[in-house]
Amino acid sequence: MHNSRYPGFQPWILLSVGLALIGSPHALLADTPTAPPTAQQTYNEAQAAYDKSDWPTAIKGFASIARPDEGGEVSHAQGIIRARLAQAYAHERQPEEAVREAAIALKGLGPHDHIERALMWLAIGEAQRYGLAMPAAVEAYEKGLGAAQEAKSAELVASAQIGLALCYMTVDPAKATALMDAVLASPEASSYAKLLHAQYYDLRGRATLNLGQARQAIPFLTKAIALSGGISGTKVNLIQIGIRGDAAIGALLTNHEESAREYLAWTGAGHMKSEEWTSGFGSPPHCSEAADIRPDDVVVVEFSIAADGHVLGAAPIYASRPGTLGIAFAKAVKGWNWNPERIATLPSFWRNMVRVELRCDSRPSARGLSDPFRRETLAWLAEKQLSPEDLAPREQGYVASNDPRLERDDVAAIPALLARLPIETDHKKVVALARLLTTALNKAGAPAAARALAMNLEPEDPSSYSTARHVRTRASQVASLEQTDPGSAATAWITLEYALALEGDGRFKDARPILERVLAYPTDVVGEHDPVRDVAILHLALLQRRAGDAAGADTKVKAAGLTPAQCMLFDVRPVVSNNAVYSDDFPEEALRWGFDGYVRETFNIKADGHVENVRTLVAYPPFVFRSGAERSVAHFRYLAPVIDGVSAGCDGHAIIVRFNAHP
Repeated sequence: MHNSRYPGFQPWILLSVGLALIGSPHALLADTPTAPPTAQQTYNEAQAAYDKSDWPTAIKGFASIARPDEGGEVSHAQGIIRARLAQAYAHERQPEEAVREAAIALKGLGPHDHIERALMWLAIGEAQRYGLAMPAAVEAYEKGLGAAQEAKSAELVASAQIGLALCYMTVDPAKATALMDAVLASPEASSYAKLLHAQYYDLRGRATLNLGQARQAIPFLTKAIALSGGISGTKVNLIQIGIRGDAAIGALLTNHEESAREYLAWTGAGHMKSEEWTSGFGSPPHCSEAADIRPDDVVVVEFSIAADGHVLGAAPIYASRPGTLGIAFAKAVKGWNWNPERIATLPSFWRNMVRVELRCDSRPSARGLSDPFRRETLAWLAEKQLSPEDLAPREQGYVASNDPRLERDDVAAIPALLARLPIETDHKKVVALARLLTTALNKAGAPAAARALAMNLEPEDPSSYSTARHVRTRASQVASLEQTDPGSAATAWITLEYALALEGDGRFKDARPILERVLAYPTDVVGEHDPVRDVAILHLALLQRRAGDAAGADTKVKAAGLTPAQCMLFDVRPVVSNNAVYSDDFPEEALRWGFDGYVRETFNIKADGHVENVRTLVAYPPFVFRSGAERSVAHFRYLAPVIDGVSAGCDGHAIIVRFNAHP
């Protein structure tokens, strides 16, 4: 496989053209004989860094020889320096600094510096689009297009046109359509290189998809496939991957599933070897009337995952409505993060272009039972006067497996141990980390909250997991806390987790007395409407209702003053009674093509345990497994907490369904 012939050319990262177009850089300071020799040397070093895309070094060098802006005239040499500085800032994703430098550069650039101006504005447009500031990006690209046309540079004109089309794509697809129509109808169209011609047809087709005209988009996308070399061959670049991905969306939206799977098979989607990498998929935005994000909206976002796990760039590819909808979803994706170790085995080429189908989440973020204990632990650690470096892992949620603190048992190692424990995949190391953490917490005189949190974070051995084994683990944790921290809120929480584990194992009679133990804690330890107490009440009532005492269950809940609205604020932990996924729900074509898939579903649980209002929140690859996952979830059954005949806190319940063609 090889990259595009345009270095760095990706859907959100536009072409940068070499400075060979404007002559040798080493003579640019020749008109300033008073400049000290060291300034020339600094310039040469900065330019060398610029040519190597070493933007921080280029910024440092150019900034050191840029004269202070006093509002007066700017020499041509200083104009060039400021233009290069603007470009370097733009490539470092610092658009405000880039725009500032560009304003100074324009005072010094001459009437024939069209390419310099084009490069500067295109870099700024790229940075603004990278930051999803589309109006500012459009303004910069339009200036870059004007300069490129004056310079008669077909390559820079193409970059500006593509940048503008991408800015308009989901915001105003009609403008993207008009722009591409003009480009394709121009006299120069016959001389375009095939891959560039393919890009124009692809963008025209993608814009048509965003206009809600999927059938009309197919001819453009089919033409783009043909011009880009078809879908066979052993070499592929990111432009071809994007074209095939767009064609797959068009085929799926027009119910041509076989064609869609064929296109997707040549994009790498659904063929990532490790299913662990999908754990990095974060949350979509919340449905919001104020933000005009509706439950039936659908957006496909494309992004790249850096080696350190953060999202390099995110851009909306498809949105079911024009406007700012796609931008809102892309902004949410930019905040996602991956464990670097879980993506280490993924080829970097495929990490450069991941597409995911998204819908908004209609439920506010529910408070987890562990949340107050996590806050208490962090507050305790803050009091220990640890260095920012030692505190950082717990805030970041990640620490590398070779971090030396993972071999220590002092208080400064606790944040690193807490961060590493839940993400460690080698169970032998999990056991060793848990032992070190327990020792460190005991030596530091940690509060019960920290000990309980550590217990809850420790993953069980997946190779031998069973609900019965989970019950034994929880029972052991309760016994330990009752020895070290009897009567604490943390012990009440882990006791509740023990009861929920018993329910999950089908041992409902055994769970009842454990729930009653939780409710026996005084209200000055477990507050009157503490989630731990409320969940215990709801589950005790659930067991009463299951045993046929509906009246007693209602009395218990009403006496506690609980309402369905209150229960939506925390995770009530409904009990699964049937969550089987059937092979018939695996799309036949996807199975034949060997696709794996990830789907996060949300649904409401009714008082009788049936589910309704099933919606897909996150799906990878886009549009492939959504229907199968929704069919599977429709069969699920739960034991739900009930208040006044209505399920409590069970609207917007979310689960993950994974489809594995190669289990």
